[in-house]
Amino acid sequence: MAAGALETGRMADMEPAEALPEGGYVRWVALPLARGAGPFGVLVAGLRRGRSSLGTLEWLEMRAALAADLLARVCLREEEQAQTAAARGQVEKAGEPLLLVNAEGQMSALSATARQLIGNGAAQPGASFAALFRTPGPEEIRAWLGAGFAGRGGPSLDGQLLSGTRVRARTSIPVRDDLLTVFLERPASEAAGRAGDLAEAELRTLLEWIEQGVVLFDAEQRIRAMNSRFVQMAGLDPVEAGRLQTLDALLERIGAQAADPEALKRRWRELARVEQGGVREELQLVRPSPRILERAARPVLDASGQRVGWLEIYRELTAQRLFQSRLLQAERLAALGQMVSGVAHELSNPLTSILGYAQRLLLRPDAPQGEDVQKIYQEAERARRILRQLLQSSREVRPERKQVSLNAIVRRALELQCFGMPAEQIRVETELDPATPVLVGDPDQLQQVVMNLVTNAQQAIEHARGRGVIHISTRRTGERQVRLEIADDGPGIPPALLARIFDPFFTTKPAGLGTGLGLSIVLSIVREHGGQVHVANRPGGGAAFSVDLPVARPETPAGRPAKSRKAAAAPAPPPVERQPAAGSPEPRTPARVLIVEDEPTVARLIADVLRDKGMTVETLLDGREALARAAQRSYDLVICDLKMPGLDGQHFYEALARSGSPLRDRVIFVTGDPLSAPTLEFFENYHLPYVPKPFRVEELLQAVRSALKERAANAKHATARHQS
Repeated sequence: MAAGALETGRMADMEPAEALPEGGYVRWVALPLARGAGPFGVLVAGLRRGRSSLGTLEWLEMRAALAADLLARVCLREEEQAQTAAARGQVEKAGEPLLLVNAEGQMSALSATARQLIGNGAAQPGASFAALFRTPGPEEIRAWLGAGFAGRGGPSLDGQLLSGTRVRARTSIPVRDDLLTVFLERPASEAAGRAGDLAEAELRTLLEWIEQGVVLFDAEQRIRAMNSRFVQMAGLDPVEAGRLQTLDALLERIGAQAADPEALKRRWRELARVEQGGVREELQLVRPSPRILERAARPVLDASGQRVGWLEIYRELTAQRLFQSRLLQAERLAALGQMVSGVAHELSNPLTSILGYAQRLLLRPDAPQGEDVQKIYQEAERARRILRQLLQSSREVRPERKQVSLNAIVRRALELQCFGMPAEQIRVETELDPATPVLVGDPDQLQQVVMNLVTNAQQAIEHARGRGVIHISTRRTGERQVRLEIADDGPGIPPALLARIFDPFFTTKPAGLGTGLGLSIVLSIVREHGGQVHVANRPGGGAAFSVDLPVARPETPAGRPAKSRKAAAAPAPPPVERQPAAGSPEPRTPARVLIVEDEPTVARLIADVLRDKGMTVETLLDGREALARAAQRSYDLVICDLKMPGLDGQHFYEALARSGSPLRDRVIFVTGDPLSAPTLEFFENYHLPYVPKPFRVEELLQAVRSALKERAANAKHATARHQS
């Protein structure tokens, strides 16, 4: 798996060879750590059951990008240390008086002849270079070194060492931004010829040490020096580069590699005329592969300040720009997820009121059975499902686990989908195998898979020619696997896009028709259920999506774990009934219920629903006031919102627990954000029941009846124990 990720540069995953116990790892993923031209390492992560979501994968991809950047920085630091060590070794082995000076003006390394010239007592690594001289003064020497670090070394420095020896110091191009080579020589005229040859040889040697690409031109636009790093960056052949002698020849060779050759040549010739100052800019090449280079150009001046040439230093920015773009995309996805969840939470309160009051109208015995009210209820229920889907796409979701029929899910999805599909233009054919075994999964999420794939096929047909056929089939493909296949006769998917169609926010649909989230949600849900999704173009035209899912094991329980007290939502809204279901009698004595909800309309809805059932209700909009009221009066049950200004639901509950109030065991929470990790952790740590907003009336009543029934059972048990 890791080798595959390194080879392809894409994420690879695999499942364990054998089933692991509950809570163990159910999937391994390997994410390549990219640097420069390709991956140089792999981040391997194990995903536990219920954690294999799209949000988790995006979180891991962002961590892999950060890990790659960290490792790249470590490698760069190691390369710099190795480069420094190599430079020191070269200087120490040199037969001429050479010194390596850092940006603080301290000597890092000296050759043996430099030690002899300076005097072994003063020639110590770490000592100040300026302290070696009697003349000139330290300020002049530091200014001279600064010009050398800036690439404006040019003139030499004549001075007298502390030993009285007169020397001439020269600098070359810096080895690095913080390392500069200094040449010392006795100013004798007979040594001038040998010094020139030595300087040329040392210049070329130093250029090869530098990690950046370097090109040095003289005043006649001839190439004086070009290191191998620049040859590599420019995509030149080393033999061919050796034959390039002038700027014009270099432009003719490299100009064709730019997106705009004429603009590249014009800008390069402008640099050749710069008289003073430096230029820093970016250069984009498109051939033989896209690259971004940073170019720093500066004129070279002689002792009199006359321009004698210019120097260009290049740095590769391609990998850095790629990492920055990926990190920016990851940040945008994270910000969008937060925004989506925030919008969904804000809409949950008004939608709860619309849904609840529509149900109350339908439940009233004297209410007319108007189609308008029924439509309001149906559309509110539809909006409720959309909000849940938004939260599922932006948060890490723990799906329901119960035995479900794949065929029943397909039929229900088609019933909901038929309202938005023109039957006279798009025909839906089904081939559902009645022997298809049951699955263990979340019916809402699996229904969403079917609806998203059918919608995708419908939009592909409508965009192509407006008429077509969608074929849906289910069948058993193995002892422990079933397959759902949804195929269409639309235009199909371009082969170049097959690898990207599951990426979040990637879409080929026109603006306003697709968001790019549908298929990514499908992939996330199927993977959470331990399945796989495959897509291929059909030979006769169109696309076919195959979803393979594991079947239920005989020993798998159909319901949720006993410790979970969540009032789970049904997969689809049941028919509205005017009388409570049989087997759910109301309490004989009116139950006293305290409602703590900062949204007045939601608080009033809950109060009206409970009063309809004969309960005594008090409503408060502030958590602190509710805490004081709970200490003064007796209640059978508290219904509390989780997120409120001032004292929120979590701190309200913790205050009840600290005070030893019996109400700590009689609290039902309502929340518009039931999927966030902190919320789930709070509910699970205290085994608290909750109803997610927007909720239907029957969901609220079911939770209330369960809580009151449990309270009555506990009271009966306590009485029996006291009597015994």
